[in-house]
Amino acid sequence: SQPLAPLSVNFNTSDVNCFGGVDGNVTTTVNGGTVPYTFSWNRGDKTKDLVSVANGKYILTISDSNNCILKDSVNISQPAAPITATLTVDDVDCHGDNSGSINLTVSGGTPAYTFAWTGGLTSQNVTGLIKGWYTVIITDNNLCTYTDSAYVDEPTLMTSEIKATTATKNAFNGHAIVTVAGGTPPYTYLWNDSKAQTVDTARNLKTGIYIVIITDAKGCTLNDTVEVEDAPPLDDIVLYPNPTTGKVVISKLESLGLDEVITIELMDRLGKHLMNFESLGNNTFEFILGNECTDGLYYVRITNSRGTQTRSVFFNK
Repeated sequence: SQPLAPLSVNFNTSDVNCFGGVDGNVTTTVNGGTVPYTFSWNRGDKTKDLVSVANGKYILTISDSNNCILKDSVNISQPAAPITATLTVDDVDCHGDNSGSINLTVSGGTPAYTFAWTGGLTSQNVTGLIKGWYTVIITDNNLCTYTDSAYVDEPTLMTSEIKATTATKNAFNGHAIVTVAGGTPPYTYLWNDSKAQTVDTARNLKTGIYIVIITDAKGCTLNDTVEVEDAPPLDDIVLYPNPTTGKVVISKLESLGLDEVITIELMDRLGKHLMNFESLGNNTFEFILGNECTDGLYYVRITNSRGTQTRSVFFNK
């Protein structure tokens, strides 16, 4: 007699869920031939079914009790690529605000994806972020997961230092300068003077209080204020040291205004002209009495269109 039917086999498979995983399974159903059967897989297994295998081609050799043999193969597949992600960060615009964002691009695995961000956000892209680290867990349709992180940074705090010269009476000869640090350069400026100056140094200012609005490249703003005060009286101009061994320093030239050339003349005790200097924009000026000068009394005349002051100095080598 012969078997009622030839050997035949059917495979029922479950593929690998996550790229590189080993959760594939093969269930084998054999018909025909003469029981019992023996099984031999190409990877060495002697069981009828395969459990927890990786993707690949598996070849099964089935032998019945009459040594009739059947060979067949089955394929276990997996997702074409692992889950990967690209996180593109837009940092916070202004120090301390929540304008940061992360755009997330996902590939691989088995769509569709779900997202779980730090802080409970569940959208693919996240906005309204402050400075800090953010972690996202991406889960695909097969419950495979991928975790990635990104850092949202922020500029340093924008700060300013502002200074001003004085202005002489009824004159527009003061100026104010602001120095900025932090934020995102370059900066723009807007002063509240009559000319609405747009540089870091506002010039031709009369006495008064001035405000500058500083805006950085991200649109962050900072206001600062300075006062242009009245210049000190001419009598405040000081000459030192006195007596001197050669070096002469004149300070508080702002009394004559720093916008106009100041002439400084050295004379002997009889009024004879010896030396001449000019200063512009400097509150302090210094010069040296030359070797041609002998010990004794000298006069220094300091002048421009706003007035004249004369100081005496005694030279003692």
